[in-house]
Amino acid sequence: MNDLLKEAQEELQRERWHSLWNRYKFPFFGIIGALILGTAAWSWWEYDHNSRMNSAGAILLEAFSIPQGEARNEALKGTLSELPAKTDALVKMLLAGQALQSDSDDFAQAQYRDIAADQNADPILRNMARINHAGILLRKKEVTAADIREILEPVLEDQENVWHGHALLYQALAEAHQDQDYTQAILHLEQLQTRYGPFSSFQPIISELLPLYQYQMTQNEVKDAQ
Repeated sequence: MNDLLKEAQEELQRERWHSLWNRYKFPFFGIIGALILGTAAWSWWEYDHNSRMNSAGAILLEAFSIPQGEARNEALKGTLSELPAKTDALVKMLLAGQALQSDSDDFAQAQYRDIAADQNADPILRNMARINHAGILLRKKEVTAADIREILEPVLEDQENVWHGHALLYQALAEAHQDQDYTQAILHLEQLQTRYGPFSSFQPIISELLPLYQYQMTQNEVKDAQ
């Protein structure tokens, strides 16, 4: 009897988690994207500030002294003609961030595409643009895991890339929630866990997602067997 009660309680907990995940998964994707954008942009800003492009930093600071809104966006766009070519990507990254705050996904995606294709841009920024572009698409139901992989391909193929872990995570999310391919999603999460270890910043997310995907895979197998 105790075993039956325990099994029933575990099943109820799984169902509750599944319900909560379906309700909050898209805000969860947005939070991950915002954290990646904020952390990476600030790291790049520190690097840029201490490099030979101090004058470019001053121009950007002047634009950011304008209160947030359309006037600031126009000022940022205006800096593209004043700054060295290698800083175009940084300005577009900032413009994309401003666009996301006002729910202008299409404009942000266009900026990320431009950055990823910009041969003059720093590789770190180009790959960060790919990650953020994929993050936007994860919120769109009509997008497939193949669409996400096409954007992330250069990052996924380079295991030494600083963004490789984020690309693996986003690919797993796309496989599970866009394609319902939980087998592949679990495989990529396990690769992520193996590569970065149990104490990485990815581990809390992996610990939440793996049991959910394993449960969903089991449920699918039961349905297929019926």
